[in-house]
Amino acid sequence: MKNTLLICLLLGLGSLSAQDDCASAVDVFTGLTYVDTLTGVQVTDIDCLGPFSGNESGWFTYLATADTTIRVATGGFPESTGSDTRFSVYTGNCDSLVCLGGDDDSGPVYTSIFDFEVSAGTVYYLVFNDRWENDPFVINIEEVFIPPSLVDFTTVQLNREGTFGGVVDMNGDFLDDIVSSTSDTIHVQYQQADATFTEAYLATPVADHTNFWSLTAGDLNGDGLNDLIYGGGSGTTFMITDGNEGFTEYSPDYYIFCQRGNTVDLNNDGVLDVFMCHDVEPNVYFINQNDGEFSLTQGGIGDTENGGNYGSIWLDYDNDGDQDMFIAKCRGGNSDARINQLHRNNGDGTFTEVGAELNLADTIQTWSAAVGDYDNDGDMDIFVGASSLGNDYHRLMRNDGDVFTDVSAGSGLEVNLETSRENKTHDFNNDGYLDILGGGSDIWINNGDMTFVRTLFAGPNGAVGDLNNDGFLDVVGTGGGDSRIYLNEGNDNNWIKINAIGTASNLNGIGARVELYTTSGQQIRDIRGGDGFEFMSSLNVHFGIGENTNIDKLVVKWPSGIVDEIFPANINTTITVIEGESPSSISGFAPLDVAVYPNPAANELFLPLELVVEKATVDVFDVNGRLLIRRALTSDRIDLNNFPAGSYQLIYRNGAEIRVGKFVKR
Repeated sequence: MKNTLLICLLLGLGSLSAQDDCASAVDVFTGLTYVDTLTGVQVTDIDCLGPFSGNESGWFTYLATADTTIRVATGGFPESTGSDTRFSVYTGNCDSLVCLGGDDDSGPVYTSIFDFEVSAGTVYYLVFNDRWENDPFVINIEEVFIPPSLVDFTTVQLNREGTFGGVVDMNGDFLDDIVSSTSDTIHVQYQQADATFTEAYLATPVADHTNFWSLTAGDLNGDGLNDLIYGGGSGTTFMITDGNEGFTEYSPDYYIFCQRGNTVDLNNDGVLDVFMCHDVEPNVYFINQNDGEFSLTQGGIGDTENGGNYGSIWLDYDNDGDQDMFIAKCRGGNSDARINQLHRNNGDGTFTEVGAELNLADTIQTWSAAVGDYDNDGDMDIFVGASSLGNDYHRLMRNDGDVFTDVSAGSGLEVNLETSRENKTHDFNNDGYLDILGGGSDIWINNGDMTFVRTLFAGPNGAVGDLNNDGFLDVVGTGGGDSRIYLNEGNDNNWIKINAIGTASNLNGIGARVELYTTSGQQIRDIRGGDGFEFMSSLNVHFGIGENTNIDKLVVKWPSGIVDEIFPANINTTITVIEGESPSSISGFAPLDVAVYPNPAANELFLPLELVVEKATVDVFDVNGRLLIRRALTSDRIDLNNFPAGSYQLIYRNGAEIRVGKFVKR
């Protein structure tokens, strides 16, 4: 029932029935506009927020009178009715609308808030729809002050086939590619060395389940190529590569209301397993048998009977070398399913839920958490991003060893009234401190002392990776039938990227801790197979190092227990770290030699013929750890004609079998 006093106040605003289409859109202005109902047609060919399942829409136009930033909101002000709204913003004209952005639930209790820059004289189309409900609501348009941008982006529009899934390397060259899919096709935009993209449509067996809720990636079969895991509304499908642009489809016959999925080596046997959040039951995971089969287990890592499991993220919170897991949870009412959890790895294949013990068992309605070392003190902190503000606000939790301390007050994040189901952390300005991409059109820039300042990001939250290989992280956002790259314009800060290749550990190095040391101190990263809620982001490791011109040391602590120390000679570059192969590697790992011949070689190199088997792969690296080739081993011959003279390392893989050899090109 509506509050009577509120309705009386709204009567003074003047009531508008929503107009039917673009041509008859009603003008709205700065201030409050009361909308009685939605009766118009929906944009059928493009929706800035993705697939639309409602029936009615309302069309409005706003003419900007100055170059400024405005906020369009349906919540967060006294006159709001609290209706569950959803809207898109377009520029252009009725014959050619161009998506600018929009919002669904960034305001309090499922209302909407969207900030965007406007140019004087430009008309903006505001299109509301009834995906959730068609009740009266109030539009509030106001000018807002946004501090000067600390990170600038250039927009590049891309075609997309199917549901956008993420940014991850799909051909083994360690360059981030853009991935979307349908039930029988994977659409990949392969990044090229010149920062362009080449499109490919890869046919797959028909998937029982699509990536409607999430996409996860990782190399499940050790062939050097990442496989995809689709999270659907009633189950999951694994799309596993065969090394030659073909795929095997695996869909367990088991009901799972999937949310966030992850690739992680749960039993530390050197191959990746799959974890999947279950919305309405205990979570499930799949142990990789390393023979194309997976054993399914339900329970043991999140046993709440009615689920509420939305955003799983794996981390080593206690720095003991194994993978723990935080679950961002969401459920209405007073259900236990809404209480966030942290599961401590006991080191024996079991987990203990310690959320209350660590001060993390709160009831924020959240779909994801952004985990990183925000104060560069050597342990992982947690930003819990609210998906609605009806129960509580965003929370910044500092890792103090035996407890997490709420340091939200005074952090700058407590003033953020915008919400999101996607929350993730990366260093977007390369100053050496992790920033937060979260609610609304914002990136929260880290000052390095657990305080943050807002900078406007003009795109939707999405997947993160380096899409022009310039060392600055970009974002791919999605809406309607297209995807957009938001290319980071960069600055003068320095950086380094690391490609991790596991040998005793899983090939992706997922679960490894990477430490970087400069004169400014220490930074850490955990390599993760899935963060945020829905999208898959890059598996490559990225550090901004600010004005530092030297790196004292890199340390990679692998899941196997092997520790590699590397002393990079250069910055603003990408290096490859192979597990156990650094000069100062600490381990008992002794790879078998590959007897390549002739050695030294001239134009071609040969491997023993018995190594040429189905699914075998070979990698060749130069002395700087740069990957030169990665391919399926279909013959015993490797062509060296394009290799300059020098020393090289070769890694042969056949499932769990790994051999390492060295050769010289004359």
